[in-house]
Amino acid sequence: MMTAEHPAQRPTRANLFSKCKEFPNGRQIEVAPGKTVFPAPDDIDLPKVALVSWQKIGPSEYRPVVRIHERWVRLTGALPEHLGMGIDYNTLMRLIKAGFVASRRPAPNTTVIDVESWFEHLHASSDPEFWDLRSDPSTRLTNRERYSAVI
Repeated sequence: MMTAEHPAQRPTRANLFSKCKEFPNGRQIEVAPGKTVFPAPDDIDLPKVALVSWQKIGPSEYRPVVRIHERWVRLTGALPEHLGMGIDYNTLMRLIKAGFVASRRPAPNTTVIDVESWFEHLHASSDPEFWDLRSDPSTRLTNRERYSAVI
């Protein structure tokens, strides 16, 4: 617990994942074939998109700094890690190309993604049957086959 007298210590990646396992829904979501993440519980009242970074305030002492995030963000190689998506850049690109995450190109060599569409995909893929469904009526492919087609 963080108090003024006892600031939070920076958690390790393993500690963050162990905390995620303590969420009430306690389940993993397969957001791409073979790629799973732990979602936040539905009953937490949070802003649509926010990021938390750790600011060093002393030796071995950190405090969380919350930043509200824009809906459309520029796609970079570091973005998935920056947003804490739990997937790598290539997986995110496949999800975009397959139509699971919305994106647009406002200028040459610039792609922006709709962060809310990532969370919508995260919610949709929480269904264990998601990857075996045909969610796009214009194609006869399952979601897994749509994802695999862009590899």
